[in-house]
Amino acid sequence: MSHDLKKVVLKPAEVKEVFGIPEGTQANMRWAKKGPRYFKKPGGRGIYYLYSDVLEWITANPVLTRDSLPENQR
Repeated sequence: MSHDLKKVVLKPAEVKEVFGIPEGTQANMRWAKKGPRYFKKPGGRGIYYLYSDVLEWITANPVLTRDSLPENQR
């Protein structure tokens, strides 16, 4: 798969390729009701994520380092 970041819907393998989250980790997060929102294919076994949901989940709680803080807050 090419890294087409304009693709809106991602399968778990594509989430792994684009964001580096292993498929097993994704499955564990789904089981625990954690992680980004996901969708199940109606009448099937397919799992799908929205690119924007995964990106939002990843960027929701950044770890602030001294270098990322404004100069007056260091």
